[in-house]
Amino acid sequence: LYGTHPYGQPVSGTAKTVPAIKKRNIVQFYLRAFQPGNSILAVVGKFTPELKAKIEQGFGAWEKRDASDFKFPLLTEVEGRQFRLVDKPGLVQAQIRIGTLGIRRSDPDFVALRVANTILGGAFESRLMNRIRKDLGLTYSINSGFDARREPGPFSVETFTKNTTTGQTVAETLKVLEEFRASGVTTAELDRAKGYLQGIFPAAIETPEKLAYNLLVLRLYGIPDSYLTNYLGVVDDLSVSSVNRAITKHLEPKHLKVLVYSNASDVLAQLEAVAKPATVEVKKAIELNAR
Repeated sequence: LYGTHPYGQPVSGTAKTVPAIKKRNIVQFYLRAFQPGNSILAVVGKFTPELKAKIEQGFGAWEKRDASDFKFPLLTEVEGRQFRLVDKPGLVQAQIRIGTLGIRRSDPDFVALRVANTILGGAFESRLMNRIRKDLGLTYSINSGFDARREPGPFSVETFTKNTTTGQTVAETLKVLEEFRASGVTTAELDRAKGYLQGIFPAAIETPEKLAYNLLVLRLYGIPDSYLTNYLGVVDDLSVSSVNRAITKHLEPKHLKVLVYSNASDVLAQLEAVAKPATVEVKKAIELNAR
């Protein structure tokens, strides 16, 4: 989905990149990134003048250094449906990932899409679970989500199935996505999703540790602290039309990447039948592991 963009690189590195790291690379990165102008401190608890003085004493001598702003490379939008099969001989199950570019965390549709995704695949009682697991029995679990970041993070669907039902699982999942965009959510679904999200919200900020983490993340993405104060009301005010408008704007099933990790001899023909008229790119797992 991201190619050579930083979001496409595993944080833990690869078999090629980790051995190539030199001491100077680590020192240079530390000097550039770990500094006061690039840091956020969240403190939650009994905040007294004495505590503030201790914080200032502890961090006051931290030397500020000039650092050029990192600019993310431009992202390439997904065009059409693209299929890739990663071949791992011997596998009897297929791991399936379907996705495209999603949204920035600062996108005004963030909450509307969180509600929408709860209905689509973000909760046990969802469109994807009801169709792929309950109705068809193709998998034990399937979920979807928007991973919103500074730059557009991924929207993805994750599931698995037996090799023999790989093509059917991919096809039926795509149908659910198409129907979701075409018909939108219902009033009953919206009310249920609102109640669920409002019900789990207190757990996100119930301890000082959790509140500090949320405040830290909000500052990182440039979201005002009032997001937490207003969250329940913002969710409650969402209408069917506003949620469906966000779905139509940000989710287009005609433009997706589909990746299957399985035994090519078992699933390639199935995937080709689903992909037509597009072709299926086949990669060997051993080649990707060596990158």
